[in-house]
Amino acid sequence: MSVYRARWVLPISAPPMENGWVSCHQGMITSLGQGSVAEEIIDLGNVAIIPGLINAHTHLEFSNLGSPLDAGAGRFADWIQAVLDYRASSEIGTGVIASGLAQSSASGVGAIGEISTFDASNELASEYQESVEELVVYRESIGLSKIRVAELLEQAETHINAAQSKKWHAGLSPHAPYTVHGDLLSGLCSLSAAHQVPLAMHLAETLEEIELLEMGTGPLRELLQRLDVWDVVGIQSPGSIQAYLEELSKCWRAAIIHGNYLVADHQSFIGQHRDVMSVVFCPRTHSYFGHSEYPLEKMLAANVRVALGTDSRASNPDLSMITELGFVAEEFPNVSAEQLLVSATYAGAYALGLEQLVGAIAVGASSRLLTVPCGDATLDNVYQQVLENLNEFSHLRCDQM
Repeated sequence: MSVYRARWVLPISAPPMENGWVSCHQGMITSLGQGSVAEEIIDLGNVAIIPGLINAHTHLEFSNLGSPLDAGAGRFADWIQAVLDYRASSEIGTGVIASGLAQSSASGVGAIGEISTFDASNELASEYQESVEELVVYRESIGLSKIRVAELLEQAETHINAAQSKKWHAGLSPHAPYTVHGDLLSGLCSLSAAHQVPLAMHLAETLEEIELLEMGTGPLRELLQRLDVWDVVGIQSPGSIQAYLEELSKCWRAAIIHGNYLVADHQSFIGQHRDVMSVVFCPRTHSYFGHSEYPLEKMLAANVRVALGTDSRASNPDLSMITELGFVAEEFPNVSAEQLLVSATYAGAYALGLEQLVGAIAVGASSRLLTVPCGDATLDNVYQQVLENLNEFSHLRCDQM
């Protein structure tokens, strides 16, 4: 057993502990507190011990991109076409997933919500075994036609079963309203509830999506027609953002990815169902597409659990959660440093269904933590000091020192 003392311990799920300590054994936290402790300690000095960061949404298949894919004239549908063209012309090379995992670990990430487009039996899936620590692999489902529903539900159940013998955890991901038939969404939500696996769906991401749902027109319809997959019946069911939210509330855990255009009624509904539902905000991707100001403060006021993610390198220059935090802190100066750290740790862990393992310093949780210089921080400013110094973090592998 090892015991580490620091100027501050920030459990996230509990108040800060000045002159705090954390006791670890065999990769798990066994106790924590502040003040004196009977065991011999390792004194880390003027640092804060915090949980590893949680990247609640990414697509690691794009981890080798040097820069985001061109969004053309700024239309989201044009970017989707660019993604399709990239996938058609470039195979996911060996090592890309592992590279994304390594990039994530290098920015202090201890858990990831990964959207996967390939089966667990795929050779590339073996790279998920090299995970930073805890990894939820959301199997993406795309099928607007009713005739594909049964096949895709079987594929999803196979993915859930495969995870039982893997290092990673299973998740499900109906891609988006414009690519998923209502019956497929309903079936995936039922699987989430029955097997207690998390689900993630891109929702209220763009004005083009809203136009498609409300009017049945716009660039996304044009794209689907060009691809010969347009199905008006599939789009009409469920048919509105609120209807999608009501379906998602039936899951065990449901992460609404982006939610850029959720209005007050939507936010209120999600806040009332925060035991199930979270929103994942991807700040730099939001900026890349030039969306309207993100309703972060309104969501928090509505009791919405907001997690953070990088999204992929197809819309973001890197996978750094530290840079993501710095960006959102600058964009939203009225949101406290404490809240931002909650969003980057516990809120993300909860969205992934991993809050007992990561995202907080608590008995039974992982002992893979971070230390951040905090100087002479006081209770009033310790979260701010940690946020400002986060790029100077070090990994604390408690059982490896």
